[in-house]
Amino acid sequence: MFSGDVTGRWIRRRSPDEPLAMAPQRTPDRPARTSRLQEPEVWFVLSTFVAAVAMTAIAAFAVWITGGLPPRYFLGDPTWHWKGSTGPTGEVVVADPARYTLDFAADFTFAAAADCNQASGRYGVVPAGRAGGSANRLTMTLGPATTAACEPGSLSDAFLAQLATAAFYRIDGSRLTITLADGGAMTFEAASGPPGG
Repeated sequence: MFSGDVTGRWIRRRSPDEPLAMAPQRTPDRPARTSRLQEPEVWFVLSTFVAAVAMTAIAAFAVWITGGLPPRYFLGDPTWHWKGSTGPTGEVVVADPARYTLDFAADFTFAAAADCNQASGRYGVVPAGRAGGSANRLTMTLGPATTAACEPGSLSDAFLAQLATAAFYRIDGSRLTITLADGGAMTFEAASGPPGG
């Protein structure tokens, strides 16, 4: 006679006097539980995250140092030579552009050579998209400047006075145009080629 239950299997008795015995039943091995991410995968995720944070920090620093401007809008690469101006009072043509120069630094300061005088100051820029218009805004605040008496016919005073009224700017290749508050415009040429090139 056989009998059993769900946990084992009864075996046949050799004689009526032999007690019932249950054959052992092997329990199948279960695989050990593992975490969802193995160690190599964890390191991969961590390294990817750290790399992304580093790239974001570098990009943020680049935006900060250039005022958020891509190279074609960045004023600070070359030295700019003043070629001339147009405005309500007429046109000015500079005979020797190398005597009137403008250098923009990455820390938003500028230096200007105005014939026999030197000047410096601070500037600010707002790209066209951020400004909400089609032109890049430019503000220039003059600081210390020498006041030497230059040769007759010098444009030193006019050059510095126009810079102080800067309102917008545009870069086309190696040419910089600064539009003034009165609607006039100053034209500059890069001494070392297009900025960012």
